[in-house]
Amino acid sequence: FAHAAIREAKFAAQGVTRDKNVILYCGGGISATIDLFLLTQLGYDKLTLYDASMGEWARDPALPIGTD
Repeated sequence: FAHAAIREAKFAAQGVTRDKNVILYCGGGISATIDLFLLTQLGYDKLTLYDASMGEWARDPALPIGTD
């Protein structure tokens, strides 16, 4: 893994900061655990892993999906 300052800068560039609640997800809930691990190591504590991730979310047509 990259140096802590580099990792934190990359997360911050995406709008991930310590004062925000962060929900981590991916296609099936596995890859998101890497970001969860990294953010935990950086001292972030407002983290939630959506373990069913997009695989579950996308099956429900009533739920919104952004396209940006």
